[in-house]
Amino acid sequence: MHAYITQIYGRKEFTVFPPDQTPYVYPKANNVWVSEVNDVRNPDLEKYPLFAKATPVSFVVGPGETLFIPCGWWHTARSLTATISVALDCLNASNWKSFIKEVDMKLNQRRPLIAKAAHVYLSALGSVLNTSEKIGISI
Repeated sequence: MHAYITQIYGRKEFTVFPPDQTPYVYPKANNVWVSEVNDVRNPDLEKYPLFAKATPVSFVVGPGETLFIPCGWWHTARSLTATISVALDCLNASNWKSFIKEVDMKLNQRRPLIAKAAHVYLSALGSVLNTSEKIGISI
């Protein structure tokens, strides 16, 4: 999903990696949306040698600032001070197919029949939502 993160109080450092960096961040086999690299600031390059090819971008978000993280971007955060943040995840036509792919991957591991039913349902729902967005109807 797309994420909007608004910093209310304090400062937080974010590090992001674009989707084309996925091979370098070692997605976990049982959860492909989570990296095996626990500390991107001090990675174990013997264990994760491809991480040396990654190009992280780090920046600080302060009070009153909002960060947009597009669907598919790898990210991590660490609080530099005591913080209060508000996060909002967003689904729309631009990331609906990625959402279906994520649901498929998670369900296929445990419940393949339910995964097929969910795929059909979410594909149909996505078509309805996409059409309603195009003609300006809010559902």
